[in-house]
Amino acid sequence: MGASVERWSAGAHHPLPVFSTFVLTNDVGLKIYGAAIVFYDDFDASQLPDEQLQLCGLASTKDESSGSSLHQNRSICFLSRWPFYEAMRGLLLYIYRISVSGPQPVPLERYVILFLV
Repeated sequence: MGASVERWSAGAHHPLPVFSTFVLTNDVGLKIYGAAIVFYDDFDASQLPDEQLQLCGLASTKDESSGSSLHQNRSICFLSRWPFYEAMRGLLLYIYRISVSGPQPVPLERYVILFLV
C-alpha cells in the first residue's frame, strides 16, 4: 500500500508509540497471537522526487526555511502461539527504544534473534 509520509512543523513532538494486540485464526481453528507497536520515524526527504517534495510543501531537499520535517509510520510486530502479551509488549518497547536512540553497531534484527534463541 506504499508509505505514509507526513510533514510536521518544527515545534511538533513525536507522539508516543501505540501498542496493540490481535489474534489470527486459520480455517481449522489454530490461533496465532500477535502484538505490534506503531511509531513515527524520521523520513529522509532526499528519497523523494521533486514532484512529491512539492506535494509535501517542500521546494527541495535543501529547503530549511520552512522548519518542517518529514516522518513516516513504522511498526514492529511479534507473532506467537501463546498469548504472552505483556512479555511481547516489554520486548517491543525495548526494541523501539533501541531503534530511536541513534545508530546502532548491529542491526535491530540481531536483538530479536538474541531474544528468540
